[in-house]
Amino acid sequence: MKKNFLSLKIIYPFYIFFLCTILSPLLMAIENEITLIAPTDKIIIYEDKIYVAGLIVGKPGPEIIYCNHEKIEIKDKKILQQVPLSIGKNIIAIEYLQKDQTKINVYRRLLRLVSFPDLLKYDWAKKSIEELATIGVITPYKNGKYQPEKGVERAELAATLVKIKKIPLPNITDEFCWDVSLNYWGAPYIAAALDKGLITLYPDQTFRPTHLLIKGEALEILLAFSGISVESQETVTVAPYEDVPLEHTYAKVIGIAKTKGLIRENKKGNPNDIFTRADLAYALAKLPELTAKIDDLYDWDHYVLPTQSQFEIFKGNPKLESVIITPNYIPSDLKTIGKIYLKISHPNGKNKITKVCLSAKSLGWPENSQVFFYDDGKSYQDKVKDDGIYTTQIIIFKSITPGIVKVPITIEDSYGHKLQTEIVLNIVSNINGTY
Repeated sequence: MKKNFLSLKIIYPFYIFFLCTILSPLLMAIENEITLIAPTDKIIIYEDKIYVAGLIVGKPGPEIIYCNHEKIEIKDKKILQQVPLSIGKNIIAIEYLQKDQTKINVYRRLLRLVSFPDLLKYDWAKKSIEELATIGVITPYKNGKYQPEKGVERAELAATLVKIKKIPLPNITDEFCWDVSLNYWGAPYIAAALDKGLITLYPDQTFRPTHLLIKGEALEILLAFSGISVESQETVTVAPYEDVPLEHTYAKVIGIAKTKGLIRENKKGNPNDIFTRADLAYALAKLPELTAKIDDLYDWDHYVLPTQSQFEIFKGNPKLESVIITPNYIPSDLKTIGKIYLKISHPNGKNKITKVCLSAKSLGWPENSQVFFYDDGKSYQDKVKDDGIYTTQIIIFKSITPGIVKVPITIEDSYGHKLQTEIVLNIVSNINGTY
């Protein structure tokens, strides 16, 4: 199964591109300028990225298309771009200009759920586990697994409840329970849970942090967490399960939990069984404190759409702030002799600069040669401060005529904006090794 899924991930972009190629001549009569083939709207996905694919069917069609703050490359009237997805709710916002300069927006709403590789035998709890992980209530182990079969310790349950309530962790300096060491990982969570009454000590005043909870005990804690006092509820008159008679210690707890949907459908209540991580997720997902957050994941009408046009956001262009050339005079016949420092700014941040290069023909290089600058994140002797410093070496490919040489510079950003300017080099003759 895993091998087939991997193959699908590899083939998917090629399949989309092939589909675009086949459909292209069939869609040329459509008046809309872009036909988006993938993804569809309101889909649930587990991957951390997805391909946006479509066809330019208008004539001549838009020249610039933005997708989530990045310019989409248009090739042979087709678009195919990979878009990263965050955990939870995602919006893919596509924007372009029609011939009459009308802005057109296309949105796709996607829900990315967290997945686990070890839930195959736990289909009854799978949905709850994935949803709780997506809203940040539960987390995987370091190996990426959830381990649904593992029993829940009291310390683990205390930590989970504290995280759900978002209770600040106390700074513990004094012993608060004789069987919980101050350097124990769960000590702050246990202290917070005890302080807020989310969980209590045993009659002998122990907490027993590594004690594995049985189902009846765990469900009683969860019911109290949800504001349901077992003692205040009416007496149970009918056994909730065949293995939970009325005289059972947890008969009332199991009966209430069954009514509230905290227990999976089964013929037996198994009140004395170990409460597993799968049981915990199933029960937590039914608590009112969390059902609203889970329901919000699937509320497609409340996905937050962009409020500002991407064309407005991206209207700024890169700007060349300053130039430093060292040394001031460049010998005309040496191979590598100096450096150029450019300070470049961008209204949307320096990380939007994608390309800085110079045309090297004026330095004796062949036609169409380019020399690229790199961002070393440093300044030049404090003369050019902060970030946005791009550096390259001055390389004379072959001897050139001394004098003032104008070197074309091209600066591009991730939105497709381009700044073309030039810098001036003073080329001098190199006489007896001096200049």
